[in-house]
Amino acid sequence: MEEHVERNTDEMVASLMERTESLEDQFFDAEGEEAEPAKQKVSAKARWQGLKWMVQFGFRLRSLFLVEEEEEDKERWEVRRELQVDVTPVDLPALGEEMQAAASLPLGKDPKDAHAWKQAVADNFCVRGATYLSDGIKIPAAQPLLSLLAVDWFKSDTRIDNVAARRGSLMQSEAGKKLPFVFVLNLQVPGKPNYSAVAYFAADRPVKPDSLLGRFVNSEEDSFRNSRFKLIPRIEEGFWAVKRAVGTKAAILGKALTCSYHKGENYLEMDVDVGSSSVARSVIGLVLSYVTSLVVDLALLIEAQAADELPEYLLGTITLMRLEPKKAVDPPPA
Repeated sequence: MEEHVERNTDEMVASLMERTESLEDQFFDAEGEEAEPAKQKVSAKARWQGLKWMVQFGFRLRSLFLVEEEEEDKERWEVRRELQVDVTPVDLPALGEEMQAAASLPLGKDPKDAHAWKQAVADNFCVRGATYLSDGIKIPAAQPLLSLLAVDWFKSDTRIDNVAARRGSLMQSEAGKKLPFVFVLNLQVPGKPNYSAVAYFAADRPVKPDSLLGRFVNSEEDSFRNSRFKLIPRIEEGFWAVKRAVGTKAAILGKALTCSYHKGENYLEMDVDVGSSSVARSVIGLVLSYVTSLVVDLALLIEAQAADELPEYLLGTITLMRLEPKKAVDPPPA
């Protein structure tokens, strides 16, 4: 269905352009006090891009409510593109409950909960659309490819590396071993003590080796991973200075921070050393000062850099709700 949508976007925009010619004189250019008082015509390119964005957004909104009739459309396009859809899916909710029971950070039940997590709302984030390389248009994200199953909140006198491989970790549990694929994100926060927020994002089927995610997971070059993994932050609730310091701009983490990767039989762990950048250290220091009052949304994705990788999709999302440093626990032994 998505392919059909993209094929018809230009045609729909052209039709809308014809119908809105009479509206051109309703737009004004107010770039400064000395601007000409006469009405300024909006450029055709600007109107084309604006209308195209509206059409794409409309199709996206419409697709949220459509009931798919054809068998091939029962799977979301990103699932078909990235996962082995011919394999019987595992029961993620059941396995997730097992992992949550053993995890150190509980799942939030209420928006006002403290020291908890939940999966963030995906359409609060925007990703590159199918035509991004030509028009730079981003669209609201759809549901993430991977489901957030559990989160750990650890503390240690030293940096906490390679959590998934440790005996007693969630990935070494019976539930963890039954999952086809898990992306483990380990955000390593420097301090006294050091902290790690470890999130487990799972797929219900194996990853296609030749997909973008498959290439990311199986790459022998960390440089590829470092140039593609993108994180979008968003402070949903908190002190204004923290919101301003963190911002909402997507960042390629591997270009600014030291990242290491640990691959297991059914997982890839990405350890992000926030202390490897002086700028990041100062920002995280501010965040920790107010962390008990912060609600932080994060979106994870692999940056699309070629036409056949578009549109982008979210790997996963997470909301960290008012974390309490004193409730962090010791990690499994290395």
